[in-house]
Amino acid sequence: MLKQKTENQIFGDMEAAFFLTQETRELIANIKKAACEYFGITEDDLLKSRRLSRARYLCFYLIKQAGIRYYEALLIQSFNVSRGQVRYGIDQIETEIVHYRDIQEGVKGINHIISTIKGQS
Repeated sequence: MLKQKTENQIFGDMEAAFFLTQETRELIANIKKAACEYFGITEDDLLKSRRLSRARYLCFYLIKQAGIRYYEALLIQSFNVSRGQVRYGIDQIETEIVHYRDIQEGVKGINHIISTIKGQS
């Protein structure tokens, strides 16, 4: 059964397509790849598994932190989620990063993997 896109997702697709440069595509791909490597999961798991929402939320947070313009629209398109899910996930990480060492370590670990990916390019 085909999943119908919401109006929010359609708007996100149009907005994201306008601002999605090659550099931004590569950054998002690198963040996804690094998160998958850090957590030992596949990209399909990252995008679809409910029990891996924390890994997905860390990706959202890192993409926002990278200063990407219109990051919400890009996340809606790249992760096939709603704007509410993007905002909730980022809020969760921003709240928890202050209190939980594992979140801080996750951000550092993923950033380290990203830097090694960039070094290989």
